[in-house]
Formats: sequence, structure tokens, C-alpha cells
Amino acid sequence: MNISYDMLKSFVIFADSSNIYEAAKTAGISQPGMSQHLRIVESHFEKPLFTNRGKKKVLTNLGRELFEKLSKQFVLMDKALNDIERKSQDYSQMTMKIGARLGAIPSIIDNTLFPGNIQYFNMGWDETIDAINSGRADFCFSRRFPDSLDVISKKVVDIDTHFIVHKSLLKENSIEELKDHEFLQTAPFYTFSEDIPFMSDWCRHYNFSQGKLNTKAILGDWKTVIKLVQKKKGFTLCPSGYRPYEKDLVIIPVGQEIVAPLTWYLIYRKDTKVLFPVEECFDLDGIKKSLLSFEGFVKK
Repeated sequence: MNISYDMLKSFVIFADSSNIYEAAKTAGISQPGMSQHLRIVESHFEKPLFTNRGKKKVLTNLGRELFEKLSKQFVLMDKALNDIERKSQDYSQMTMKIGARLGAIPSIIDNTLFPGNIQYFNMGWDETIDAINSGRADFCFSRRFPDSLDVISKKVVDIDTHFIVHKSLLKENSIEELKDHEFLQTAPFYTFSEDIPFMSDWCRHYNFSQGKLNTKAILGDWKTVIKLVQKKKGFTLCPSGYRPYEKDLVIIPVGQEIVAPLTWYLIYRKDTKVLFPVEECFDLDGIKKSLLSFEGFVKK
């Protein structure tokens, strides 16, 4: 009997897992069907491809050699088929769904290359992971790192942090003043609900209990935080992209060795990668530059 493409594919899938049940599930066939494919492939050769180790079927040296050669060819073949499939798609009739925080969406819109229809959704960090896993979004820009093997993450940018402080609170505009425990206990502190860990890093580094901060408000966006810092004469620790122009505010940079940077990821499912090639959908360098500079989002 001639060996078909599906039979060789079954052999490669089984050789990669050494488990009949898992291999059959991956190939989308029954276990008897998988066993039949393996028998037919092996019958084509004069020497055995498998041997039994207890109850487990494992590859012989000849079987491993065949697996190594076939697996390389299947990678090339799958890539060729995916490339042709992408070229045959009419993207103008397709819709791509993108999720991100509201403040980042303008940066993404300006650097999206996809020629079809695009829908943007405002999502919190945790919601982006759920949206990818459930299929509600094709791509998400998120600060959450996925824990699923079916989801790919691509780091877009690391963003440093800096203090924004009302000048009335400072004597020398020095970062040393912000390490002082008395300052941290008395100066009004404002923050964004999803970026509280920034201040946790700072307090931990200088052995100060975060619970003793004079926290006046935990808000839903950085624009409101910065306006309150100016109006109420307080301070905040925020991503360095937010650079207000108000004359009464002082910006003091913080090193990554003290406060961990804010990392943005582009996350998407493995099957999305086949349908929408990342490099044909986004200018990631453009998004990186835009996320590093949110002046337009904060400027009056």
C-alpha cells in the first residue's frame, strides 16, 4: 500500500509525543486509525521503525532518523501552505479585533497596517488575557504575560517610571527627598489603580510600609491622577511616557533597579498568527515610540 501524506503526518505527530492517545487527538483521528497509519508506514521499510519498551511504543534508530528528516520537511511544507493561504485571503473583507487600555488605543490606531476592517476595544489588563483565550479579540496589547501555551507573547516595550511632584513639596528637586519616611507619610499621594505596584517597589526598596503612605485617591486613569497632583499639591509615581507641561510640577526619574519597568506585550493565539501575520498588521517600532511618549494624552 502506498504511503499517504496523512500517514506520514501521523507518524511525525506520534514520534513527537510517543503517546498514541495524544497523537490521535492532535491528528484528529481515532486511536485505531493512528495505529493503522503507523503500521502502514512501518511496513514500507525492511527494518522496524518502532520497538516496545514495556507497554510503550518507542522509535528505533531508523525511526528517529525518519522522524528528523520528515519533521523538517513538514515544517517547510506547512510554512509554504500557510504563505499561500495568506496570499489567497481577501483581507479587505475581513475584520480584525484589537483590545488595549483606552489611553494606548490612539498609539495602536496610528500604527496599524491591516488593510481590512478593524475593531478596537477598551480592556483592562486582566480582560485582555480572557479576550484572547475566548477568541473575543485577535490581538491585545497588554501588561499581563499569558500563561497558556496556545498564546504567543511578543514584548513591545519597557517603560521606565518617574515621580511627578508638586514643587511646593520639594526643597532641592532631588530624588533623595522622596526617600524620606516623613515625606512619604505626610505628602498627599495619588495613583492609578492598576499601577499601585510601582510604589510597592519603591517602598520595599527603602524599607517603608506602603500602608503608611498618605494616599488621598486611587483613580482610574493617569490623566486624572496628574491633574489632582497639581491641584491638590501632592505627588505620584507613574510611567515615564506621561510628561505633564504644568509649570508647578517637577519630574524626577527613577531607575529600573529600584522600580521594575512597565512592560507592554502584544499577545495573540497561535492560530491568529497564521491568519494575520504580525508584521503585516502592525508597525511595532511605531507603537513602541508612541507608547514611550504620551505627551498628547496628558498635554492640555
